Amino acid sequence: MQIALFGANSSISQAVKPLFEKVSNVMTIGRSNADIILDLNNYPSEFNLPPDIDALIHTAAHFGGLNVDEISDAVMVNVIGTLKLYDASVRAGINQFIYISSIYSHLKADSPLYGIYSISKKYAEEILRLHSKNKPTKLTILRPSQIYGGFESNRIHQPFFYSIIDKIRKNELVTFYGKHDPQRNFIHIDDLAEIIYQVVIKGVEGDFDCAFPENITFAGIADAARSVFQSESEILFDRDKPDLADINIKYDHNLYEILNFQPKITMLEGMRSLKYKNKV
Repeated sequence: MQIALFGANSSISQAVKPLFEKVSNVMTIGRSNADIILDLNNYPSEFNLPPDIDALIHTAAHFGGLNVDEISDAVMVNVIGTLKLYDASVRAGINQFIYISSIYSHLKADSPLYGIYSISKKYAEEILRLHSKNKPTKLTILRPSQIYGGFESNRIHQPFFYSIIDKIRKNELVTFYGKHDPQRNFIHIDDLAEIIYQVVIKGVEGDFDCAFPENITFAGIADAARSVFQSESEILFDRDKPDLADINIKYDHNLYEILNFQPKITMLEGMRSLKYKNKV
């Protein structure tokens, strides 16, 4: 089996690569530090993938921003770039294309986390579904919830989550806005890597959410960190500030029934892993 990981520098590629290396040949593709150098902004004619790839896993993404350049870049990478990569996969005769989207693609316009990242992920999914009709390359879309783990990029993309841990590790006061303890969903990157691995090995096709079976509140994250770091940090809610909203998404766990596997790493276990690996 030959596996291609597009987005060589992403934490997801780095986490899943060792799993596939046990059973297959693995090549990396990306803008830098990869076996094959390819930028999603390249012209379609420059998207030439090698033959004999069984599955390509697309983990690269642009996280956008607020100004017009950042919005434009997110669209070009997440939507147009993804379309070009899938089309190149079809031309190369690749059997399966796995697109790592985001649970944020479900967000509505009134969500506090709604932005160009969620919009571009949503439209990338829709364009892939349209373009993949009657194509021989199978399409699988996976939507992980908020990802945490021991890679530096996990910290970069989840600054609020890691700021809680940092404060508790230093025995500092942790203050949350409002009186409501908002819910979020976090999946450990090792669980996500195992899901991706099983999806490829079992040839699963379709659209699936990849969330942890249970949500967790901000206070729940803080409590787990306090336990792991044996911290004396106090947790306060500033009732003079507006409440922060829950992320109300009805997660579909059908994939876990198909795989006979579901995420197992609890927040407490994930925190212990971060501490043990000196990643916080």
